[in-house]
Amino acid sequence: MFQNDFNFYYQDFTLPVENPLEKLTQLKEDYDGNSTACPFLLRGELKFVRNEIPKGWSLEIDESLNVSPTDVRVTVYNKYEEADRYLDMDLENVRLIAEPVGGEYLCISQVCGQDGEWPESFFELDSASGSSPIMIMVTSGRDPKDGTREFAIDDMEEAASYLLSLI
Repeated sequence: MFQNDFNFYYQDFTLPVENPLEKLTQLKEDYDGNSTACPFLLRGELKFVRNEIPKGWSLEIDESLNVSPTDVRVTVYNKYEEADRYLDMDLENVRLIAEPVGGEYLCISQVCGQDGEWPESFFELDSASGSSPIMIMVTSGRDPKDGTREFAIDDMEEAASYLLSLI
């Protein structure tokens, strides 16, 4: 469980998006220097994962971080379906907080215990393997489930054109 990795950086933009190619270029630069890596799951897996975590643990979604219906979220990311992470399943009273990062992806970006947050080493990544191309995901706030498109990072101009088409 949670033996995967999602490395991301996102920004929400109000529609219509002006100068989308410039914004995508800046977002890629920000991703290169400021991305966050976390274990991930899909919204559709939430019920299953909640049933699989140890007794005394909880898994919540920070819905305050959902993209606004008037905005679009652009996420630059790469993911590994298989990774090795440190995870102490014997701990009690662990609260996992997932962040909606785009599309159906939820990243566990906070881990809290009774006395506050756990150290970052709780989900420390030991290794990841496999192909992991950098992608651009565009998620509509109006329709986050069906209003998501993905582009390879090399298709930045196509992603910019798509952003221009959104009204």
